[in-house]
Amino acid sequence: MFSILVYGFIVLLIYMTVDIARRTDFSRSRIPVAHIFFSVLIIAVILGGRYDVGTDWPNYKGYYDDIRSNGLTSWGLEPLYLLLNAAVAFFDVSSSYFFLVISMIQFLLVFCYFRHDPKI
Repeated sequence: MFSILVYGFIVLLIYMTVDIARRTDFSRSRIPVAHIFFSVLIIAVILGGRYDVGTDWPNYKGYYDDIRSNGLTSWGLEPLYLLLNAAVAFFDVSSSYFFLVISMIQFLLVFCYFRHDPKI
């Protein structure tokens, strides 16, 4: 039941944020930009803090934990993905922070795109 409430809250927050972005002239106001940033941050914290969700979660956690403890090695993974892992692992934080950063990047890109074409 708690999961339904959390993910329902996320959907509502996304809808409200996109609606505000659609109605706002961003060239004149900075308040909606802050609203969008904090909305993205809330969503990213909730999604980034998830634990053992998804079939590939253990793989991504394993990559991150190994890079955190052993540094960059030849993984055969995408270079930008490795750099992102290494950048977050540099701060010696848990894998939840890595997933938070991934979620933030994804949602910021989506919201930036919506800002340019609010009809979507």
